[in-house]
Amino acid sequence: MRRALAALFGGAVGKDTVSRVWRKVKADWDAWNPRSLAAEPIIRLILDGTVVRVRLDKKATSISLLVALGVRQDGQKVLLAVKNMSGESEAAWRTLLDDLVKRGLKTPELVIVDGAPGLEKALAALWSEVPVQRCTVHKHRNLLAHAPDRLHDELSADYKDMIYAETKQEIEAKRKAFIRKWRLKCPAVAASLEEAGDKLFTFARFPKSQWKSIRTSNAIERLHEEFKRRIKTQTVLPSAETAAMLFGYPYGTICQLLILTDQRTGEIAALHWDWIDGDTITIHAAVAKNGRESRIPYGLLTKSILETVPKFGPLLFPARGHTEKPFQSFGVRKIALDKCGVENFTHHDLRRTYATNMAALGTPIHVVEKLLNHSSGAIRGVTAIYNRHAYVEEMKIAGAAYEEKSQSLLAG
Repeated sequence: MRRALAALFGGAVGKDTVSRVWRKVKADWDAWNPRSLAAEPIIRLILDGTVVRVRLDKKATSISLLVALGVRQDGQKVLLAVKNMSGESEAAWRTLLDDLVKRGLKTPELVIVDGAPGLEKALAALWSEVPVQRCTVHKHRNLLAHAPDRLHDELSADYKDMIYAETKQEIEAKRKAFIRKWRLKCPAVAASLEEAGDKLFTFARFPKSQWKSIRTSNAIERLHEEFKRRIKTQTVLPSAETAAMLFGYPYGTICQLLILTDQRTGEIAALHWDWIDGDTITIHAAVAKNGRESRIPYGLLTKSILETVPKFGPLLFPARGHTEKPFQSFGVRKIALDKCGVENFTHHDLRRTYATNMAALGTPIHVVEKLLNHSSGAIRGVTAIYNRHAYVEEMKIAGAAYEEKSQSLLAG
């Protein structure tokens, strides 16, 4: 690692280099944090908080990160704000909401929340007319916490039967039946459901095609899970700002795509929006290391990540201040990760991990090499000359299996 960094920075990496790198990362964060939202066509907000351990005044302490995720008119999700606070009080959430308004965010059509009292009070004070959807997954967990273990299966069946009913009228009828039954069987469960009120069923006011995306705050929960997965080797982060910055686009998003597609850093960083078509990413020959165009099928997990990428121009990951130039600050961000305790890691390790796991899943070597876009390998000689099969379907099947395994790892 020391040799690699020395080659990257043209000499030994000392405290001055680390400080310079940190200043660069901090400058990127400072530019992203107050950016204008006036041109963002945000129609929904998903708001949630998470707790991380950081070092403040040389002591480990817990802080709350308050996160705002926006949903555009076309369904794309975009991270709008990450604020470190001492808790999830009404004042803390009002600080975040006021900042969004100050930056030009228009009043959303819907806000999706987890039910935190401070957040709901802040929303009522700022946007009293905006409908609020309480996350149905969070409420399910609340209900289970109020019931003995022996009733969990029955409770879950009744709750899902109500939440996933086919029509608004069915939902309302099953809601009444649920309360009647559980008021007798376990009063605390009925009281917990009634506490959520109509906000748990706001989704039923919208077209049914939107119910799935409205019912829960799962999109932001996945963001929290990914963040905590990245820092799991780090018991305490160096600072509150480090915690907020590690969420981040573009570097964090690029790393997610590196993990799931197994392409090279420069190839993902140079992606253009018009290179993504349906369920396929095309790596153009001009940016491919071996000069060969490569078409990579992708699945739902990759799609969900691509949907969070904001559009600033033709590139998915433009350099700061250059919409036509791709992101290049990998060395800078890598040193920032090292400073946070993520050591002895290179981006190329992700390709080794991908190939190894593909082999473990039983993927034929020639399919793995197609996904890797290797120009030499299992198919050589006369076979390489005459075999023109593209292995598209085989690549799709392998990619789907890899995404399924990745999701199972994220789920713990």
